Amino acid sequence: MDKEVALQFRDEFRKARDSALKDAEGYQQILFVLERMGSYLLKKTGDLGKYQCCISKLVKEKCPPFVEPSDDCHINFNRLYDMVRKGRNDALHQGAVARMMTSHSVQLSMMLEDTLMAIAKSEKICEYMVKHPVCAYEWQPISFIRQIMLENSFSHIPFFWQGKWHVISDLDVAKFRHEEKKKLASTLTCCIESEKITPRKATVVSSDKPVCDVLKCAGDQGWPVLVKRSDCKELLGIVTPYDLM
Repeated sequence: MDKEVALQFRDEFRKARDSALKDAEGYQQILFVLERMGSYLLKKTGDLGKYQCCISKLVKEKCPPFVEPSDDCHINFNRLYDMVRKGRNDALHQGAVARMMTSHSVQLSMMLEDTLMAIAKSEKICEYMVKHPVCAYEWQPISFIRQIMLENSFSHIPFFWQGKWHVISDLDVAKFRHEEKKKLASTLTCCIESEKITPRKATVVSSDKPVCDVLKCAGDQGWPVLVKRSDCKELLGIVTPYDLM
């Protein structure tokens, strides 16, 4: 598996895992990606049982600790894979089992994401970022920005202000909501000019910057980190500690 393919499957697992975390019974998207990856490795279609050998071999080569015997804190990859494979049919009909399946599927996804990152040997920040980030705009009312942040569980949201990229945090919005309850219809521009919200200048890095360097500079300047090309203001992505864990 080459780097581009590994990163593509990593992104698919990440997206599926995010969906599963929002839905207590949303494990199916992870299994769909698992099947696509198994089919790619096996070079033919089959089922989860037939894919296990080639997927497990890949995990063992790139992330050996994942296939070590289970302990009190962790379930090893093959046992976890078996639990997901055998529980799939039951989960279609039983809510409690489906929720357990989601938990196991998320754990399996994280192991595979790490394996795929090991294959890609990712060192650049652009290989970890969330692409096409949602941004706020100065003309939007705070009520709308609050809605976006709640719907997506954002801690920060970027916006372009006076020629530079800034971020506002969920704490900024929470304070405004409780201190200025009757002014939620105020635009972001009005809130900044009246000093009700103070934007923080964002840490902005180029897409080819090494992850280790980003971790060092972000530690001093705060999170999140915005990623863009050096020759334009348009954002390529956003990175939080969650994306690098």
